[in-house]
Amino acid sequence: MTSFERDFNNVAVVSLEQNYRSKQNILDAANALIAHNAGPREKRLWSALGPGDPVMFHLAWDDSSEAQFIVDEAGHLLDEGYRLEDIAVLFRTRAQSRPLEDAFIRAGLPYMIIGATEFYKRKEIKDAIAYLRVVDNPRDMVAFARIANEPKRGLGPKSLEKIESAAREAGSLTGISEDAAAVSKLFPAKAAPLIGVLRRLHGLRGSVPVPELVRAVLEDTGYYSYVERMDKQEGVSRAENLEEFFKLAHEYAKEASKPTLEGFLSKVSLVSDSDVEEGDESRARMLTLHSAKGLEFPVVFIVGLEEGMLPHGNALGDADGDREERRLCYVGATRAKELLYLSACKGRMTRGVACNNDISRFIMEIGPDRFKMLEGARGGASPGESFFDTAPGGGSDEAVERSTAIRLGGADADGFSREPADDDYSVPRRASSKKSSASSRGFDSDRFDGVDEEIIREKCGFRAGDKVAHNAFGTGRIVSFKGDEICVAFENIGIKRLSARYAPLVKID
Repeated sequence: MTSFERDFNNVAVVSLEQNYRSKQNILDAANALIAHNAGPREKRLWSALGPGDPVMFHLAWDDSSEAQFIVDEAGHLLDEGYRLEDIAVLFRTRAQSRPLEDAFIRAGLPYMIIGATEFYKRKEIKDAIAYLRVVDNPRDMVAFARIANEPKRGLGPKSLEKIESAAREAGSLTGISEDAAAVSKLFPAKAAPLIGVLRRLHGLRGSVPVPELVRAVLEDTGYYSYVERMDKQEGVSRAENLEEFFKLAHEYAKEASKPTLEGFLSKVSLVSDSDVEEGDESRARMLTLHSAKGLEFPVVFIVGLEEGMLPHGNALGDADGDREERRLCYVGATRAKELLYLSACKGRMTRGVACNNDISRFIMEIGPDRFKMLEGARGGASPGESFFDTAPGGGSDEAVERSTAIRLGGADADGFSREPADDDYSVPRRASSKKSSASSRGFDSDRFDGVDEEIIREKCGFRAGDKVAHNAFGTGRIVSFKGDEICVAFENIGIKRLSARYAPLVKID
């Protein structure tokens, strides 16, 4: 549009700002958000449909609590006269659908995935389950046939027949002789490395925690790296789904009194084999924000409004990534006709590490005066807590402006910074007035006062102030230690609190 006006004279611009879909409170929130995408011409949508209900915000403890909140609130909406097909749940990545699907299945609420496959029907999840079934039961030749060439190992139909025959004679796949001469007579030598890995993994059952065994199965067989090497977009999406599957294993291990691989497979089977009602009617909709363009729903939930999720961490590395992610959130918000819910989690598990999350900058840009806080669902008792009520300045305009410092852990002109709090890591705190000389954003040497460097070195070989790299979060600087947690200020996604014992950190000299 800007180029058009420059290239042609006597151009008249007519702004089409009236919105015929959404209530005004929804549009006010969307306008406040998109206003942060600076441009030559401001556009403010308005509606003649009335103000409607305020936009609602819920801060959950984790993604399971977030999903349960949505299910409980959906129950309330059904009691109010809404239908399931009126409700849409929007998320940034496909992997986020797993806890939502689990919660809807447990509640007996039918749903449909738009523009994607249901989580347990995705190829990489079916492959992962097949690998685990073979490790748990080496006689399961149906599962073995599925994964024998995932990734490609050059095993054709005749080779598979020979392997099955050898396994039948030996009693199982892991019973086949390890002797190279014997192996070459019984089945193709190409299969020997895979059989050896499966044999070793089978022997780890009962001696290794289920989450570690699940990850070892997919990494040691080469499947995880195979997925990561796929086309960038596809590889990222499938790897995220596998990470969500690992998270499921962690959830099972915490819930089960005596977690076993067999028990985990039984739990997965109960969910993945659940019948979902066919047909488009009487089902809630689940879809990514990208798939939501052009659609509209009476009720919209947007989940995962946290730094690194929305905006997505991968997008923040691009020059216009912040703007594109904000526009995506704007599109999602304006899909709602009557009710808009936004939710975030205090913590998520990423690559087997429990991480505490910053609230999305988009929530702060919309501003607390435009939200109604829901500490729990009106249709149930989902755990959660208020966010803005405990923020400095409450819902004042001053607090809205200052709270944008939550973005990446750095302090703004008013001195607010994203610091790790002792018991609450979703509230902006007053930063030290002394300026930091560190090069990494969010790093302040004053925060290290009183830290026992010897204890830190004994814990994990790091000390406060070290620059480190994380395979998922990028580079950052160690801020502090608390108990078994290590606090790192990452350059692109802000403060994260990780397990000092398990965090995959590498020191950068």
